[in-house]
Amino acid sequence: MVINRKIQTIILSIWNYTKQKKIMTNNYFTKCLRTLTLLVAFVATALHAQAQAKTAYGMLCYDEKQVRIPNSFVSFPLQDKGTFEFKRFFGDATNLVTAGAYADGYYFVARAANIQDSEGNKMVVPTDLLRYDVDNDEYEVWGEIINSASIIYDMTYDYSTGTLYAISYDKSINKSELLIFDTQHKTGRAIKVGDLDEVYYTLACTYDGQLYGVNRYGNVCKINKEDATAEQLFGTGMVPQYFQTMEFDHDNGTLYWIGNGMTEISGTTYQTDFITKVDLENKRLDLVGKLGSAPQVAGLYIPFSAAKPAAPAAVQNLNVLADAKGALKATVAWTNPSKTYGGEDLANISKVEIYRNHSKKPVKTFTDVKPGQTMTWVDETMTESRRYTYAVYAYTTNDRDGRGAETKATTFVGHDTPKAPKNLKLTKETNQKVTLSWDIDELGTHEGFVDHSSLTYTVTRMPDNKVIAEKTKATQVTDDDITKALIYSYSVKAVNDDAESEATKTEDVVLGPTDNIPAIYDFNTCAQSWTMVDADGDKFGWLWSTKEYNENEEDKVRTISHQGSNLKQSDDWLISYYLPFEAGKKYAVTVNSQSFGPNHIDFYLLKDLNYNAPVQELNKMDLAASQQVKSHTFVFTAKETGVFSIALHATSEQNSHLLDLYGLSIKEANNHDLAVVSLNGPARPFVGKPTIYQLVVENQGQQTEYGFSAILIDADGNELVKKKNYTKKLAFGERAIVDLEWKPTAEMAIYGKITTYSGDDNLDNNISDALTIQPRADYDGSLVPIPTSPTTSGWYAPFCLNTEYGAAQTVYSAKEVGNTDARIDRIAWMYENEGPSVDVKGVNVKVYMANTDLEENTKWIPETDYTLVYEGPLNVPAKKSDELTIALQKPFRYQAGKNLAVLTVSESLENYYNFFWYASYNRGANKGAYIWYSQGLDITAFDWSKTGYVDNEEVGRAPSIMLYLKTDATGINQPVADMSGAAYDLFTVDGVKVDSGFFSAEGNISTANLKSGVYVVKATKNGKSQSMKISVNK
Repeated sequence: MVINRKIQTIILSIWNYTKQKKIMTNNYFTKCLRTLTLLVAFVATALHAQAQAKTAYGMLCYDEKQVRIPNSFVSFPLQDKGTFEFKRFFGDATNLVTAGAYADGYYFVARAANIQDSEGNKMVVPTDLLRYDVDNDEYEVWGEIINSASIIYDMTYDYSTGTLYAISYDKSINKSELLIFDTQHKTGRAIKVGDLDEVYYTLACTYDGQLYGVNRYGNVCKINKEDATAEQLFGTGMVPQYFQTMEFDHDNGTLYWIGNGMTEISGTTYQTDFITKVDLENKRLDLVGKLGSAPQVAGLYIPFSAAKPAAPAAVQNLNVLADAKGALKATVAWTNPSKTYGGEDLANISKVEIYRNHSKKPVKTFTDVKPGQTMTWVDETMTESRRYTYAVYAYTTNDRDGRGAETKATTFVGHDTPKAPKNLKLTKETNQKVTLSWDIDELGTHEGFVDHSSLTYTVTRMPDNKVIAEKTKATQVTDDDITKALIYSYSVKAVNDDAESEATKTEDVVLGPTDNIPAIYDFNTCAQSWTMVDADGDKFGWLWSTKEYNENEEDKVRTISHQGSNLKQSDDWLISYYLPFEAGKKYAVTVNSQSFGPNHIDFYLLKDLNYNAPVQELNKMDLAASQQVKSHTFVFTAKETGVFSIALHATSEQNSHLLDLYGLSIKEANNHDLAVVSLNGPARPFVGKPTIYQLVVENQGQQTEYGFSAILIDADGNELVKKKNYTKKLAFGERAIVDLEWKPTAEMAIYGKITTYSGDDNLDNNISDALTIQPRADYDGSLVPIPTSPTTSGWYAPFCLNTEYGAAQTVYSAKEVGNTDARIDRIAWMYENEGPSVDVKGVNVKVYMANTDLEENTKWIPETDYTLVYEGPLNVPAKKSDELTIALQKPFRYQAGKNLAVLTVSESLENYYNFFWYASYNRGANKGAYIWYSQGLDITAFDWSKTGYVDNEEVGRAPSIMLYLKTDATGINQPVADMSGAAYDLFTVDGVKVDSGFFSAEGNISTANLKSGVYVVKATKNGKSQSMKISVNK
């Protein structure tokens, strides 16, 4: 088969756009999925020219980027790269939207809820059916959904019989059922037509009453609405997943399908989303394109105006004009059709009917009418001010078949509600005085008449809800009664004798008298005078939060919290109110916080809250994960005199953990105050091996200090090691780092402590937080962690435990490894288990290693370049966090100057473990782990033909690793540049020859007769010479 260049381009675009996701399937489903192939016609039809896109509507169940509007009614164009426009919510904390359909003037919505049964199992059940008036934006609960085997998956309306059909899933028979809902009476009771032959994802009905659907294998089927039997028409090559929908455009009979599915390209399975036309005549899909960001859309509704071919076409030039002075009357004008809906000349019209707001009977009927006639009618029968929608139909016969296509128009009649004031402006005269000004629209919220003769304004200040002005006709007011420092905002409402407008609000602004130093902010009780700025606009940042420890109201604690972004590195500011500082004065800032993972905060002084031009940088603070609230203090000397703000700039890495601030204080520094800043050292040292722990001490007092004693103690206060009379001159803000060497023997908590010579004004900061150590088994070598401090977490690498098969290749740079010839004996990864506390069993793994020059990790290193260093079971004990350590069955020789590739392959056929996270870090674009895992159609073991992708490719997420290595070449059994059998000479680094021999078949050399030291090996094979250094340790 020859595929032209345009089709190739489209195939590649689909390839690049699709995102691989985990799909769990049973064996029967998988077997059936494997029988499908992607139809080239599906791609080729994307070349067809598109007509001007119509606007459609539906329920947005999910979208990767529109995370704030799930379960909402949206509009969108039926074209490639369309976006969603929000209309209104139909879901809430309890209810989810699952399906919808437009039925003779109303849009019906099926909802469901997440619940737990008596045994605690989570399940989704149907809840209720809503009826929504799209024209007037009003809805009501139509009834509780009953007699449905499950949630509703799709709905459609049969205009030939006035019947609303739906499909649900009957788990007991593993098939869908065809249902009917009553649109004329308020009930959610479903009437069962029958069981369908398969599981169906979509349902649609032609204007003349034929049902169609797509089953779980992607087959388009014709469905008998009388008995639910089905006839398969053709396969699509697209296997549906998640919520989706189908509907006809009754203006032209085109069937649209908006869905998600699995498809196969070149033997690899992908998940993709799409809008496509379904060509029933030619049995193919005509691809339109993609919509949103991997969305799940339900309840497709395409507005139309249709009728039987012999019935009249729609009336033309319909216009409804409300009375200009607000009287309850409107003039309706239109032109009668001169053609049938089928396009023939219209011989006669028996009548014209006008309906208003879904009235059961017409509000006006005209019988003496002619085709093409221009007509008007003044409606003076309204009884209230509101929106009115008029629908006009022409008839050839007085039955449903003779009714012509619909034309509608909407207007507001009567006295409208004033619009909210516009152009609201707040002018800050001083910190305690502001002026507000605004404008008002002539028309109301529905573009209707507004009584301006009685119009006044109410101005309210928040958060104290003080009314600044009431019943004023002026459009400018001043507030000069601001006595407390707070974040204020103002709202303005327009009020007349008919209604009250929505309020227009100003942005938040900090006002009030300047705070004083010392300033102590307990965030549980203090005034909310802190300004929060989401500088990068990613919707993540600082916010006031409440911690609920139990149901007692008095036990709730308010904090200021920061949530890191899942999109990028944080760029968020938290800014205090104004504080007075003096040049040359020394200040201490203390923050009480709890960080649930690594976070980073920079501290500054700002003038006029201007974070774009800080006055002075104060401190850079790294916060480690902690199980309790901790205090962190830093000191600084003010460089300028003035009124400034303390600013906290959160710059934590992408996907950083929650940070809670409980309080912050600023005061002048104590006179004498030596403080322990931290105790640093390995939490997992080797047992019995001398280990250095560093005690960081800072002079936070104004006077210079000259010495102290540093002590390492256990939880009972027993001294483990002490360095007496440590002498060092420390001026204000200077630090000393004291090395305390100690041999760990068992798991325990240790602390760093100081005793001072002169009087200390603050003894509370003379001891460190606990450092819990868990010694590792002894190892006569070095431990190299990459990196030293992980910054994020991932779940695909090294072992993806929530799928049958997985593989991950990570390339660590020579610099990270240490760039020294070495033998790697063990490797380990740090993990967290957020799921049930169960042992990991039944997982078999392989670990390969290779020396490589590969930099960008975007393809598998050839199998021939790898050495298999471990093959066997992966047994992980039931712990919430630990190190996953593998002792290599075949120690690997790392070659200095090369990058180190580690390939991990897993097979988990018995159990899945969904809650494993591995400590990770970001290596840079295209340098993260290259991963693959089985999904959808591709439930087969890993081999080098599988196509993977870079984990979080923009930042390159890779698993942190720990290498147990020795620089002793003895026992290394990987060939070096294929030098097996080659003769070698061995020299000291001074050039003295000390030995000679031949490389073994495995690439080894003998070091039995050598003393400890560094040597140079020179060898030649097939004309190729190589020199290398080795280190012998004995």
